[in-house]
Amino acid sequence: MRARVEKDALKYLALGDYDRAIEEYKKLIKEGIENPEIFNSLGDAYLRKGDIPNALNNYWKALEKFEADGLPENAYALAKKISRYENSKRVYIKLAELSSLLGYHDEAVDYLNKCLDMGLGRDEVDRVMSSFKKVASEISKDMINEPRFERLFLKLQEIVEGFGDLSLAHGMGSEVLEEKTLEQIQEEEKKPEKRREEKEQVQKKKEIVPEKEVDIKTRAHLISLLVSIKENLGVSRSEDLRELVEEGKQLFTMGLYEAAISSFQKALSIEESPEIYAFLGRAFLERGEAELALMAFERGLELAVKVKDRVELNYWKGLAHEKRGEVRESLESLRKAYMLDRNFMEIQGKMEEISGKQRRRH
Repeated sequence: MRARVEKDALKYLALGDYDRAIEEYKKLIKEGIENPEIFNSLGDAYLRKGDIPNALNNYWKALEKFEADGLPENAYALAKKISRYENSKRVYIKLAELSSLLGYHDEAVDYLNKCLDMGLGRDEVDRVMSSFKKVASEISKDMINEPRFERLFLKLQEIVEGFGDLSLAHGMGSEVLEEKTLEQIQEEEKKPEKRREEKEQVQKKKEIVPEKEVDIKTRAHLISLLVSIKENLGVSRSEDLRELVEEGKQLFTMGLYEAAISSFQKALSIEESPEIYAFLGRAFLERGEAELALMAFERGLELAVKVKDRVELNYWKGLAHEKRGEVRESLESLRKAYMLDRNFMEIQGKMEEISGKQRRRH
């Protein structure tokens, strides 16, 4: 049943009848087939219809199921797709957690910074702190990018100091945790040199967050985790990049596409390049994930400067569109590739094949 319904849904998508495609996917869910791919496809159908809220709702369901199934790579790729249409703290938190879990530590820190850039409400602090702890635990021995860490650390310091009873002494060479008890604060306030401005500042902080809401042990543990992060790993990122790309290519050749995707994604966390995005997209395509393949090819085209790269990426983008039943988009991408390299006979043959199918259909 599933294969037939999905085929019908793809047919309706190709015809632009998004409502009927949506109904087909909903049939599967009503029958109890609630795997992440179905919710992802349903989200894609809503997206093409222009119904962003329902698209995102189904993408989030798919993401949760990918995580529950132990597929963090798929969940990460879907979270990236969600971030194209939802600019929220929850998506950045999720991306940070998944990035750190997969070893993309620089990305994890960057996503947490984006989250903090958006500001935090009182009811969001515990959730964000929990995410900080998860990420800090993952990257405690693998912090490479000092400027990003510094930015993250300083923002965290501002949040912690907002509670009035924890502070971080920050120096050029190290970060030291200072935990102040209520008695210490009161003793300091008795000192004659204590400025009135400091008293008022502490009082305001206590008014903003009542003392009973402060989980000192949790935040102290978080700070100690972050303080333990070190940069000097002595790792050559260029060597890592080459190894990861070659590893990905070998896995791809062996047909181990999921493992290849993981290697290419790790390589991209070090440095983006059209070549890596081309291979990543092809791996997604081999797994039947044409939407993710398109995202990879499109990002590669944004970076591509060389004609050779643009020809290859447009060619594979055309095949991804064909896989999704998008004939017009497929031919458009293939024509762009052919325009750049008319000696690429395979492109010409593919265009004739797709055009022939289109004529027979009409």
